[in-house]
Amino acid sequence: MTIYRLSTGLVETSLGAQAQLVAENAAKLVDLEAYAELSTAAGETEYYTKLRGQLNELREMNGLNIYIRCVL
Repeated sequence: MTIYRLSTGLVETSLGAQAQLVAENAAKLVDLEAYAELSTAAGETEYYTKLRGQLNELREMNGLNIYIRCVL
């Protein structure tokens, strides 16, 4: 293997591990019961505002965008 390929693999592995850690930390912030109550009809609840702020802080610290999907 060339130095380039080894370096590229190391960077990909490192970024993947960082992204996984960020995702795990983001998941710890989510209160499943409170999250289940979120809906467009409920609007921006206190929990929504709190979670949004926490996820934004995590995003700013890590330079990654975090998306939480919900199936209604």
